[in-house]
Amino acid sequence: MVNSIHLGLNSPAPAAAQHRNQNTKMSLKLYGSLKTLPEWIKDLQHLVKLKLVGARLLEHDVAMEFLGELPKLEILVITPFKGEEFHFKSPQTGTAFGSLRVLKLARLWNIKSVKFEEGTMLKLEQLQVEGGIKNEIGFSGLEFLLNINEVQLRVSFILAEERIRAASAAGADYETAWEEEVQEARRKGGELKRKIREQLARNPDQPIIT
Repeated sequence: MVNSIHLGLNSPAPAAAQHRNQNTKMSLKLYGSLKTLPEWIKDLQHLVKLKLVGARLLEHDVAMEFLGELPKLEILVITPFKGEEFHFKSPQTGTAFGSLRVLKLARLWNIKSVKFEEGTMLKLEQLQVEGGIKNEIGFSGLEFLLNINEVQLRVSFILAEERIRAASAAGADYETAWEEEVQEARRKGGELKRKIREQLARNPDQPIIT
């Protein structure tokens, strides 16, 4: 049985955080523009699923290191994310996100880079990336995810409407300018998929991209 808890930005710590020895599996959903993660999360030793909705973490690396120490965390969902980089670093000792099986990154907007260092997420089976993005995004370190079997890619590149308007104002046909942006978005999507596929090919388990 999993005990699910939904909390807003200013909510107090759940009762489970005050009882470290309780054995009930927990699912936690945090809403709001969190700039830092609440300290009491580290006391949730039986947290198996965490969803961060609308977080605006100022020190992303610190937050990921913090979450990577949760011993039972199996599912992590982050949506939306308005930073430019996800960097999952390897700890000096042990393994970061040692129990994580599913990582979902959604509505990445301005993301430019997602990097996995060797020694992180050794049990990760599925990486899900979805939603609208503005920039061409680079992935690195997928070959270090030794247990991954699938990358689910469900992204769409947001059309640069300012370029369409500028082209139209300069005398170009609006529909032609629009179609060119659509084709550019498709090109970016195809290029992203190709680069991920090439990287997964270096993984000994030959995971797939869907």
